[in-house]
Amino acid sequence: MRGRSGPTYPNAILDYAFSIGPPFSYLSESSMIFCLMDVEEWDSRRHESLVAVAGPEGFVHCCDEPQIGFVREGYFPTGSTVVALSLDPSALDSETRYEPGSGGESERFPHVYGSIRRTDVVEVIVL
Repeated sequence: MRGRSGPTYPNAILDYAFSIGPPFSYLSESSMIFCLMDVEEWDSRRHESLVAVAGPEGFVHCCDEPQIGFVREGYFPTGSTVVALSLDPSALDSETRYEPGSGGESERFPHVYGSIRRTDVVEVIVL
């Protein structure tokens, strides 16, 4: 876990992030996939058994680490606090498929065909 270097957030958010499990840290290199959501959505789901469920397309939208900035900027309001749930795709019960993005991008994104359980979350990263 890295120290509290990086972006500045209100103390309440940092205290919250460090108080929850799994371990909190700033973005680090990994082979994980990431499910992004705003911090309020995470806060409302963090004690639930399912933290993300398949949408109307039949999957949960995720991204690889190099795609986080694109997804963050394209799908979340500027200035909002977003968390990235780090997931090991090989440990998920649901199938993960790499498919074109829903916005017509030619780049392929990981889609999880099923729900993401709280126990699937390896790390919570504040962006």
